[in-house]
This record gives sequence, C-alpha cells and structure tokens, in this order.
Amino acid sequence: MRRVPAAPDLLTPGRVECRMLGPLEVRVGGWPLALGGRKQRLVLATLLLAGGRAVSAERLVDVLWGEDAPPTARNTLQAHVSGLRRVLGPVGAPAVVRRDPGYAVDLAGVDLDLARFRAAVDEGRAALADGRPDAAVPAFDSSLALWSGPPLADLASEPGLAAELRALEEDRLAAVAGRAEARLASGSSAALIAELTELTAVHPLDEHLRALLVRGLSRAGRPADALGVLRAGRRVLAEELGADPGAELRDLERALLDAEDLRGLEREAQPFLLHRDASGEQRADPLDPARSPVTIGRSPGNAVALPWDREVSRLHARLECTRLGWVLVDVSRNGSLVDGVLVRGGRRLLRDGAVLRIGDTVLLFRSASPARPVPRETGPATAEAPVSLLAGLSGGEHDVLATVLAVPAGGFTGARPEDLLAEVLALPVERIDEAVGALCRRFGAPDAGPGRVPALAERARVLGLASA
Repeated sequence: MRRVPAAPDLLTPGRVECRMLGPLEVRVGGWPLALGGRKQRLVLATLLLAGGRAVSAERLVDVLWGEDAPPTARNTLQAHVSGLRRVLGPVGAPAVVRRDPGYAVDLAGVDLDLARFRAAVDEGRAALADGRPDAAVPAFDSSLALWSGPPLADLASEPGLAAELRALEEDRLAAVAGRAEARLASGSSAALIAELTELTAVHPLDEHLRALLVRGLSRAGRPADALGVLRAGRRVLAEELGADPGAELRDLERALLDAEDLRGLEREAQPFLLHRDASGEQRADPLDPARSPVTIGRSPGNAVALPWDREVSRLHARLECTRLGWVLVDVSRNGSLVDGVLVRGGRRLLRDGAVLRIGDTVLLFRSASPARPVPRETGPATAEAPVSLLAGLSGGEHDVLATVLAVPAGGFTGARPEDLLAEVLALPVERIDEAVGALCRRFGAPDAGPGRVPALAERARVLGLASA
C-alpha cells in the first residue's frame, strides 16, 4: 500500500520545497500548500524567478495586468503580498519581504528545484569540460529529472512571464544537448540518433542540436545521412531566417566532405573541388591553373556542371587562378556563399578548406598547398568587436580586408602585396593602396613600408577578426 505523508503541523514547519519546473507548488513535509488565486500565485512565481533579488512594484504590476492596470493596482498588489504572507508565514519560508524598489523572497532554508537544476547543469558542464563525460551524464540526468512538465505550467499563458518561460525552456534544451554531447563523448552515438532526430525535428533552428545529430550519424558510419541532415538545416535556416549555417555546422560539413575517399587525387599536386552529385556520389573536380577560369553552372558545358540543381544559374560563377590563389567570381542573380558570406556579382579569395554554396549544392575547396590542418573557424574576441570594427567600411575596404584575412601567414610573396590584392580583386592598385591605408589607420596598424599589409592582417586578427 502506498504510504501517504502525514499532514504537516504548520506550527512546526518541515522541509519546504518550491517547485517551478512544472506547475507552481510550495510543499511542506511533502504536502502542497494552497497558494491562493491565480494573481497571488503569479506574484510568487515572479519573485521566485528572481531568485531572491528584488522585483520592483512596477514590474509586478506589469506582470499582473500589463497595459490594463487599474488605478488600484498598487493596493491590490499589496493585498496579494499580504495573502502570500498569510499562507507562507506559518511555514517560515519562503518569506516575502519588502525590499526596495519592491519585494523579494528570502530563500534561506528553501529547496528550490530551479536552483538545483542549475547547479546540476553546472556540474555536468564542468565534468564535460574536464574531459569526464561519464561523470557529466548523471549530472545532466539529475538536472532533467527535476522537470515534471513545462515551467510554471499552470501560469504558462501569462504574457508577463513569456520571456522568462522561454528562457527556462532554452535552459532545459541546453541541458538536453549537454547530456547528448556527454553521451556522444562516452561512445554511445548509435543509441542517441533517434532521440536527436526527434529533437531536431521539434527544434529545426537549433544549430547545436543539429550538429550533435550530425556527429552521431558520422560516428555511426552514416556520412551520407549526416550530410543530408546538414543540407536540410541549410534549407530550413534559409527559409525561416534567410540565413546560412553558423561556423559549427560549416566546420562539420567541411570535415565530412574532406574525410571521404579522394579517388587517388594527390592534394599536393593539384587543388580541387569536392562535392556530391544528385545521386549522392562524391565527385572531385581538379582545378588546373592552365585551364583558368574554371566555370561552374547548371549548363553541361561548364567545367564543373551541376545540372541537377535548379537553383544554380546556367553560368553561376567562375574560379580564376591568381598569384595569391583561386578566386571565386560570382556572375549569378542569386549570388554564391563562401564560408557563409554572400558574394553577389563580386570576387572572393578562397582559403584552403573554404565551403562554397552554389544554389543548393555545397562544395569543398582544397588548395594545392602542402597538407595542413584546416583551422577551425573562430569567433571574435568579443561579440561587439566585429560589429564596431567593420561598421562604416566601404565596399572596397571590406573586400580588401576579407582578402587580406584569407591569405595564410607568409602568403604575400613574389610581388608587392598591394599588386597581388589588385590582381585578386580586379581593381586598380591605386584603389588598393587607398583602402589598405584606411584600414591600417582604422585598426592601428603601421601605414608605411612593404610590410604594412601583413601587419594589417596580424593586427586585425589580434582585434578578433577571423574573417570579414
């Protein structure tokens, strides 16, 4: 027979639990307290979400009534606070206290499930960062076991809490992703694929979940399925957000394409483009400098023909060989993407490992330079750095900076760097000189001497710009 806990004697309080990861509850000795009407519970939920910090009376009024607050809103708010104190006072916790500019809850002695959830997630992340995935999995498991439904499920329709509830759902999803990452690191990829497939279907715009699914499929020996998941991600991001995948998915796509059999093509001898045709077969198209420019398009007459892709123009782009390397020249209506950057009617120097998107087809560019690891795309030093540094650049300055950053260290050899940049961008060298000078002054690089272009590249990277 199920044992029922004895009803608490409110004059001798027992263990107090506050539950938010599901319907709002305050339990004493295992028994729920009657917290009053909806608005009274809404006040308590708002204070608990603040985790002991003060919530202004103005914010509480906004949560309770929004723009329809009555003239008596402040008095009614005080009445709800008094009602909570009558319910919680005999228990002793959580105490609702007056704290400028409004109210707060004193959580001393209270078992708050949200606090336990966050502590367990932090424990899991720390274990994962320390290379202990076997310890991370139970930590994430315990964090997710605290959830009994949507956060504050009985108040989920309240518009005043919408932002906080979305944030809590995102925290839960991040914990699910953390557990999946830990399980992948522990070697259980095959068992995760079904779960990650379902999660990706429910959250199609979550790039990290999609990346975990791609890793699981790849480790399970299903690279074609992994590439299919990446392509589906490209489509949904383009349709829903008008955006291309971020660095994490692009790095995975590059690694998957590069890991395939190159059919005997000697990388040191000749650069090439790697992609899959309509049947899923991998193709490696060598790039011969003697045949530059190499055309790409839907027409069968192109050197790299993509007749199956209806989003590709008949002549979409061409690749030109310059002294700095191969340059993509877009001649299409819709443009081309190079490492997620749109090139429409312009030119872009291709770095080794660049991911190109022509229509719906993804191609990996590999150079003829000696094999070396392709650097993982890195973000800026701060989130604001690229925005502030790139704001106000002219089109020519932006193109020059992008080209400078695409050239590997020591790549400006054999001629004056400004002349090499002029060849890549098909611009007069005078315009290159002017743009380089403006960029040097903006970024604080020396604006004189034969080494000013390499110095500009080094300075831009120090400031957090991996690309432009």
